[in-house]
Amino acid sequence: MDLDELKLFLKVDGNDLDVILTGYKEDAESFLLNAGATQDYTNSRYKVAVSVYCGILLRYPAMMDDRGNPIDPAVILKGTIAQLRLSPVTV
Repeated sequence: MDLDELKLFLKVDGNDLDVILTGYKEDAESFLLNAGATQDYTNSRYKVAVSVYCGILLRYPAMMDDRGNPIDPAVILKGTIAQLRLSPVTV
């Protein structure tokens, strides 16, 4: 997934956030690797997981929700990660 595809998924226009989104994408890939998922951008679930993780960080850069409660991306991505572990089939 290149940066333009990620920006399309996140509905981000312009180039102002390119450096930030690149960092978020790298963080998402690292997070998924540490969770046991293999980096595979031919797998649509993997792409969605990276995109969702980046979207969470973009919306909540301090990883706090609107009420000041911490957001745990592991909880949000748990189901997708389980599917990535169990299903090498691409969609």
